[in-house]
Amino acid sequence: MGKKEEPLQDQRFFKSLTDDLPVPIFFKDKKGRITYCNDSFAGMFGLNTEEIIGKTTEEFSPKEFSKIVRQTDHALYRKKGRYEYTAELSPLSTSKKIVTVRKGLVRVGRHTEGIGGVMLDITKQRNFERQLQESENRFKSIFSNSAVAITVADEDEWLISWNSFTEKLLGMKEKDLKGRKINSLYPPEEWAKIKKAGIKQKGYLPHFETQMLKKNGGSIHVDISISTIKDKAGNVTGSIGVIRDISERKRAEERIQESEEKFRSIFENSAVAITLADRDQRIISWNSFTEKLLGRKKKELLSKKISSLYPKEEWAKIKRANISKKGYQHHFETRMIKGNKELIDVDISISVLKDNIGKVTGSIGVIRDISERKEADNRIRESEERFESIFENSAVAITLSDDKERIISWNRFTEQLLERTKKQLRLVSIRSLYPPEEWEKIRGQHIRQKGMQHHLETKMIKGNGQIIDVDISVSVLKDAAGNITGSIGVFRDITERKKAQEKDFLENQLQVKTEFVNRLSHDLRTPLTPITTLLPIVEKRVADEQVKKFVSVCIKNAEYLNDLVNDTLNLARIESGIPFEITKTDIKLVIEEVIEQNKPLFQKFGIKTAISTSGSLVTMADRLRIKEVLENLMMNSAKFMPKGGILTIIGKRQKDDAVLTIKDTGIGIAKKDLPHLFKEFYKADESRHELSSSGLGLAICRKIIEKHGGEIFAQSPGKNKGTSVTFTLPIKESFGS
Repeated sequence: MGKKEEPLQDQRFFKSLTDDLPVPIFFKDKKGRITYCNDSFAGMFGLNTEEIIGKTTEEFSPKEFSKIVRQTDHALYRKKGRYEYTAELSPLSTSKKIVTVRKGLVRVGRHTEGIGGVMLDITKQRNFERQLQESENRFKSIFSNSAVAITVADEDEWLISWNSFTEKLLGMKEKDLKGRKINSLYPPEEWAKIKKAGIKQKGYLPHFETQMLKKNGGSIHVDISISTIKDKAGNVTGSIGVIRDISERKRAEERIQESEEKFRSIFENSAVAITLADRDQRIISWNSFTEKLLGRKKKELLSKKISSLYPKEEWAKIKRANISKKGYQHHFETRMIKGNKELIDVDISISVLKDNIGKVTGSIGVIRDISERKEADNRIRESEERFESIFENSAVAITLSDDKERIISWNRFTEQLLERTKKQLRLVSIRSLYPPEEWEKIRGQHIRQKGMQHHLETKMIKGNGQIIDVDISVSVLKDAAGNITGSIGVFRDITERKKAQEKDFLENQLQVKTEFVNRLSHDLRTPLTPITTLLPIVEKRVADEQVKKFVSVCIKNAEYLNDLVNDTLNLARIESGIPFEITKTDIKLVIEEVIEQNKPLFQKFGIKTAISTSGSLVTMADRLRIKEVLENLMMNSAKFMPKGGILTIIGKRQKDDAVLTIKDTGIGIAKKDLPHLFKEFYKADESRHELSSSGLGLAICRKIIEKHGGEIFAQSPGKNKGTSVTFTLPIKESFGS
């Protein structure tokens, strides 16, 4: 093969390599004419190779593109290197493209023969980059301007990005959120719930209701949706969270729940019948009062047609009222059929129920039994004009009752006197206005038989429960045939008059008693003084032992009589209202003083004492009187522990009271005697009889304690099981408290 054939063979070999390549390839000489190109290159211009070979770029490409080619060719020849540029290519026969051209000089030996290069179509790449940029811009806009909070965290759950709404929702600024762990935004127990949901394993957690912490320390209810972010290998690289504030919805739900509970409570406990019907006018729900009012059971009401509860003519009236169109009907008086076929007068209020598009879904009815009211109304109308003038202008209470002794009319003064409303008086039984024992007294007067009763003093019950004294005059009403149709009553309040009379009587009786006791005590003390003084002298001088015993008996009885006189006078003074000397008194010190003063006596009878106190027992009281009570109770216990025992005094503060208990291990008290222990001159069973006791000691204790504003009582498990006497004293820090 000759030398001239070698280049030709090289060209054929190069052509066979490049013709089928998908990459556009071209070569051109120094004059800019295309000497070679493959089909891919020609296709970029919508041409074939024959239409391009031998032509310059200006001859087959758009003007703007040719200009760029020419400028870059000149630059390439100057720099003697390689060149790359991107340009827009818009051939007439094909769609617009964006291409990248890479070209360089072609040399043979030391001579430059022209330029060769490749042209890459990057249209799709550029479009993808543009779409990607647009998508990023869109995401940034959504991210920044969203009306929900959006957060992005890394794989270690550190917050790395968030939108402005996040700061607004949590009341935080950038410095508060930057470098913060996601879990710090949630209460610990809520974060534990989120972790338990296993988001990393599932990859997402949609609409999870929880709570988040605000900067001010408060919390808000939120709905969060979390999605994990993964790399190509499926490894979790972070997470994105979308957070919606649902605080208002939560509050609304709570209000709805409260409203539903309130409605259910009203529905079930209402004193009126309530029914709920569907769009076909069948009963689907009702309260218990409906069954009571209509005398029907559940099975008799369920799915029952509403119309079947009314007489036909009454249902026709209801239909004519056109309630479905109006939407409601209030206080429609009609009649209904009870389970036993009895007709009752009722007042009904009906409301139509509709859905959100205004379509009727059912109705609700409220039914009141007005049978008694209708009956009473007829009677009231007959009597109102006759008695109105008398009733309304009278300065005394006047009531009119029917033959069943129910109030059917009254004047304003009745309401004022008894402090009752019209509702509390209408059709109320007359007997309910009196205490039971007073009503029996009135019944005993046989007023119905006599026809009238003037100025009977009794008691009545006011609306607040207070009992008042009244003077009543009653006249029985009869029809022409002599049948009783009712009665009229006139009442006058005599409470103040009775109080004054009672006060005068009690003061007079107390004065008489006090004078009697004082006179009796004086008369008894006068002969007792020489007896109690001389008898001990006689006892010492008498030698005869038998006589000495008789004298000793006389001395004991004289001492008993002297104690009785003293106790009686003491009790009388307390009852007469002589004021106590109130001072600041420490009850604990008084207890200790009484025990110390009576220690020889306790030792003599083998009685051990124990004191147990807690809390402050300092109060305003008459110290000597309290000492008298304690000494009386302790001595009383000592008397009934003949074989010795333990005497325990317990003192404690209970709320605003000092509570004192004197507890012994003596012979005890029978249960039947406990209620009477503190009565004057009362003595229990024979085992507790003490000849030297006046029987007034415990009564005096009761009077002293009650006058201090306290109370006293005794307890005993039974005979030979000891006794406990407890009294209370109000804790007062000053005389006026």
